[in-house]
Amino acid sequence: MADNTFGLEEEAFRRKRFTLSMAGSRERNSFSVSAFWEERDFEATNTVETSFGTTVGLSRRITPRTSGNINLSYQNTDLGTADDSTENQFDSSVGFSYQVGKDIQATLTYNFTLRKVNNAAEPEDTYENSVTLGLTKSF
Repeated sequence: MADNTFGLEEEAFRRKRFTLSMAGSRERNSFSVSAFWEERDFEATNTVETSFGTTVGLSRRITPRTSGNINLSYQNTDLGTADDSTENQFDSSVGFSYQVGKDIQATLTYNFTLRKVNNAAEPEDTYENSVTLGLTKSF
């Protein structure tokens, strides 16, 4: 089996994916909701990975130049292995953006990720915190 430490596969697979999403806005608020189901069939190793998940997002214009957002997501992956290994990943983010000028936007985002691996050989939880500061110029 390929080493997928970083979530990359080096073998060919056939993917089937279904996605359903909805988005809308009202006054200063915007929202989005999406859900997916995916199946990956790896013929070389004769395994089938199945994933499903959902994402919910909400953003609000605080002032004419400032907005904030929050996003939550969950993904479950059955790795299709003999030991019934599964991964559950929870992601959340909170961000703010400020329109500095006509074509320049500054952003600040905090991200938290919890990845729980249910593996009989090595049960493992991974936590990740990150802060991103960005400046975007549009042309």
